[in-house]
Amino acid sequence: MYNDELLRHYTAKLTKFKIVSFDIFDTLIHRAVHRPTDLFDTLSARLRHNDFGLMYPEIASSFAHKRIAAETEARTRLTATLGTPEVGLKEIYDVLAEHLDLTQEQQQYLIEQELELEEQFCHPNPVMQMLFPLAGQNDRRIVLCSDMYLPPDFIEKLLTKCGYIRPYTLLVSGDRRRSKHEGSMYHEVLQHFSAQPHDVIHFGDNAHADVKIAKKIGIQPEFFNYLQDRVEPRLRIPLQKPAQDGHIWSLMTGSIRQLLMEKTYDFWEDAGLQIFGPLILGKVLWMTQLARRHRIERMLFFARDAFLLHDVFQRYPELLGPQVELRYCYFSRAT
Repeated sequence: MYNDELLRHYTAKLTKFKIVSFDIFDTLIHRAVHRPTDLFDTLSARLRHNDFGLMYPEIASSFAHKRIAAETEARTRLTATLGTPEVGLKEIYDVLAEHLDLTQEQQQYLIEQELELEEQFCHPNPVMQMLFPLAGQNDRRIVLCSDMYLPPDFIEKLLTKCGYIRPYTLLVSGDRRRSKHEGSMYHEVLQHFSAQPHDVIHFGDNAHADVKIAKKIGIQPEFFNYLQDRVEPRLRIPLQKPAQDGHIWSLMTGSIRQLLMEKTYDFWEDAGLQIFGPLILGKVLWMTQLARRHRIERMLFFARDAFLLHDVFQRYPELLGPQVELRYCYFSRAT
């Protein structure tokens, strides 16, 4: 079923309901990384190469696994005190500050860096982008439900960037202390709209929270497993995270997934996107690493084989910096 057919299928179902509920992440919005926690590996890599990482190398090197551990511990603490694991971002970073002995300024800097990457990597799902305005027609109400630690105002910023415009009601677990996972957020939806379960249809990608629990409450679930069913079968890149440079692999995989969502590629375009693209990227990164390590001052590119590489470094001068001189020399076959 292609995107336009899927859109017609969902549009026909909307007519039976008064309220349309959407999950947000991996339903309305995707991230250009393979898995959500890969964002922390990417941030850790960024920190290792900026001024903050040079000043605080121990924070930069341990950030990714400490960030994951801090979230787990923050959820455990909140469950013990309030009976719910639905934390907010600030609560996670308060625990991280203890683990890494962060100052307030360092904590705020890392929060800002994480939010910046979230915004940079987010992109809309093409089917949901078309379905969303249709969902609000004919006096239907839209509610967005997310089991997420990010602040509601920031999530709204991501939604706006991806083309999802109000009116809608936004419910976020870290803010409301209620979740789809255990069902309380669905009850809040029903209470908020003074609705019955049969009035609501919910779209989401999580088999437990978005399907099993919604169905248990009486809400009509629509399992929107777009990535696994429609995108990942078209991936050529191995879906096994390498031991080294996993953040680069994740960014490549996430970027390819995004492009596969946005258009259909013919055989040669797909080979360029998924085979030669990653190969050339790998060579560019290898050359960049060597040039920086050996403090190369001039790079010479010869013949047709090197023309593309020369063009890449010219287009992205920040890879090497202005101190490296780039020169290309043409050689004919006869030469």
